[in-house]
Amino acid sequence: MGVLAFSPLIVFIWLKFRARARRKRERELRRIAEERAARAITESDIDTMTGEQLEVYLMGVFRYLGFEVEHTGKRGDQGADLILTKGGQRIACQCKRYKGQPVTNKAVQEAFTAQRIYDCQKSLVVTNSRYTRSAREAANRCGCELIDRRRLGMIVASYREDRLDKRWHLTELLGVQP
Repeated sequence: MGVLAFSPLIVFIWLKFRARARRKRERELRRIAEERAARAITESDIDTMTGEQLEVYLMGVFRYLGFEVEHTGKRGDQGADLILTKGGQRIACQCKRYKGQPVTNKAVQEAFTAQRIYDCQKSLVVTNSRYTRSAREAANRCGCELIDRRRLGMIVASYREDRLDKRWHLTELLGVQP
């Protein structure tokens, strides 16, 4: 008689755990599908993205490279769209998705300012374009790392191919040891 009294409770608990496991499995399958879709992106796909879409995409790429990523990209972000953290080192990252025109030293200034504001050790500007001479000079003077279309293409290709052997090399490009 006592077992029958607890049967509905046991069934209820079992159904709850089963539903929770199903939701967890569905979330994981959705995450895997999103990651596969992100890996299929090419350089020309990046050219059609909005700036915010590029930021979100780069969040996944930097996570793949082993960084913790904080998305700050919004109006009033103080010059950093992403804050990357790895090995105790923080990097302020400014993302620029341009069509045809080069990135100017304004982006370098923003990233360098964000480095100070967000208490980072480095600053970084990533673009699907190229940089003006003044941007390269400013970056050299303040130690800001620049990732142009060519270097971004290397990173995107590595991410797309899931090349673990390149992961360390790409992290080294950013000046952060794994």
